[in-house]
Amino acid sequence: MSITARQKLALYEAVFEEIPDVIVLKDAKGDFLLCNRTMADLYHTTPDAMVGKHDSDFGVPADLAASFRHNVLGIMARGEGEVVFEDSRDALTGEIRHFKSIKRPFKDAHGNNQILVIAHDITDVVRAQQQVAQSEQRLRDVMTATREGIWDWHLPTGRLVHNQQWFSILGFSEGDVDSHIDAFAGFLHPDDKPQVWGQLQRLLDGHNEFYSSEHRMICKDGGSIWVLDRGRIAERDAQGKPVRMVGAYTDISERKQHEVELERLLELAQAGTRAKSEFLATMSHELRTPLNGILGMAQLLLLPQLSPQELQDYARTILTSGQSLLGLLDNILDLSKVEAGKLQLAPTAFNPAQLLMQTVAVFKPLAQSKHLTLRVDTGTLEQSYCCGDATRLRQMLTNYVGNAIKFTSQGEVLVQVAQINDDSGQRWLEYSVQDSGIGIAADKQALLFKPFSQADSSTTREFGGTGLGLSIVAKLAEFMGGSRGLQSQLGKGSRFWFRVPMQPAPAPLHPEQVTPPIGSAAPADLLSGRVLVAEDNPINRMVIKALLIKLGLQVEFADNGHIAFERVRQATPFDVILMDVQMPIMDGQQATRSIRQWERDSGAKRTPIIALTASAFDDDRRRCVEAGMDDFLTKPITLARLSSALSRWLKGGR
Repeated sequence: MSITARQKLALYEAVFEEIPDVIVLKDAKGDFLLCNRTMADLYHTTPDAMVGKHDSDFGVPADLAASFRHNVLGIMARGEGEVVFEDSRDALTGEIRHFKSIKRPFKDAHGNNQILVIAHDITDVVRAQQQVAQSEQRLRDVMTATREGIWDWHLPTGRLVHNQQWFSILGFSEGDVDSHIDAFAGFLHPDDKPQVWGQLQRLLDGHNEFYSSEHRMICKDGGSIWVLDRGRIAERDAQGKPVRMVGAYTDISERKQHEVELERLLELAQAGTRAKSEFLATMSHELRTPLNGILGMAQLLLLPQLSPQELQDYARTILTSGQSLLGLLDNILDLSKVEAGKLQLAPTAFNPAQLLMQTVAVFKPLAQSKHLTLRVDTGTLEQSYCCGDATRLRQMLTNYVGNAIKFTSQGEVLVQVAQINDDSGQRWLEYSVQDSGIGIAADKQALLFKPFSQADSSTTREFGGTGLGLSIVAKLAEFMGGSRGLQSQLGKGSRFWFRVPMQPAPAPLHPEQVTPPIGSAAPADLLSGRVLVAEDNPINRMVIKALLIKLGLQVEFADNGHIAFERVRQATPFDVILMDVQMPIMDGQQATRSIRQWERDSGAKRTPIIALTASAFDDDRRRCVEAGMDDFLTKPITLARLSSALSRWLKGGR
């Protein structure tokens, strides 16, 4: 059935009114000749009301209306249609809407210029594009701001895209690197390539859900950094084959450095633990050896019918073993003092050559027993005097000489002292000990001056020792502002030396009193007086009683500080008090404070109080003085030291 002209017209009119696009017919001035309902709705009016009006009549801003008019005139002048993108603002709501307009000029039946405009509202499309653009910009901002290097790998083409941070981490600019997987491979550290490709392949083969690898990357400057590289498959094709991977890596170089440092510290801690374990094993041996002599000889002394010579030999062995044990404990305490920074030097005038001779004299019997030649060289210092801590210097030299004799089975040991002048004019006092002993391998020499260390554990098993002596020498030399060192060749011997600043001193009035020989002690003088001994240990009481009676003194005992305080208050005044520091009920320091307070309150005469303690630290001495004690004796107590201390406080010596 054919459509009549009227029907066609009705159809066109229906399309014209209902179509969602804007349809407008304007004259040469830009005024509306005709528009559909869609156009009228935009201006909140009716199609009839728009005829003969201009855009500005409906609230369109003047500048925007002028641009519409200018565009119409231009198209008419050119006589060609065009497609333009335009914006329109709602007069009521102010909303901006976007249009894609097709504008075409033509003439009516009378030859008047007109223009037909068909505009499609693309506001939703534009807004969607803007949102996409904003999202992309935000993503770019995040990728730029993040500290991680982000990558996107298109597997079929090998194209590998990175963010700016990826390049910055490696020191490159974006244009420096080709965007291909082969270029990435060139930045992998050669040693780490198998690991990286292996992890990637496991992901691509479906064995792993994610890719993760810690490896090194080569930087622009040729160095390398550690990165944590992670990724996953972002896209697959219709067959499920990976097409695209995305990931990021983080610079973990700082963390790796911390891990390396932690591993180093762990190794040091483990080495220290091993050294201490070896030290404890060695210490057990070194403690048990003199204890064996003490306990063994003590058992022999209990046997009946011993000859005077046997009694003397056994007693001498007990004394020697006890002195060895005391020397070991002194070494440990000295090391603790130096490491804690609590060692105090006692400078006095001394003769360096005399100190050497006296030290060597102690070792002559031992050297002779091993058939070693023990030589000395005092150079030009026989008449020179220096100011320094002679006791500590002797201790250092003793350690050197003792080691030299211990580790030398044949040949000689040479002990020397000399003045050394350096280029700056500084004078140094240098003691050295050279031997023809076993020598020390070059790779072991650095260990010798560390606490608890010897060249190797077999040395300890064969020759004994704790490894403390040389460490003490090193600490003391440093403490005195000097240095120490050695030269050695395995199997041919060693030369150990230490050097301290040389401070000349005038010769004393009584040279024989300088650097008294080790072990020298004047015969104990007989004293007189009453002594109160506060001591809770029965064995210590027995020893002290025997020593005091030997010195000609009257002795009374108190088992603790409280009893000692009561004895002082109630008994005839004592001439001196020997006060143990650690006792039950009331310790020695508290007892001393109580006695001093009582003396002040009662007006009694002040009684000298001498501390007896097993502790040899300066802090303990200070606390005793603060409590009111007058003198200080460390256990074990010898007859000579006890006599010397009592002589200072008793006036009845004879």
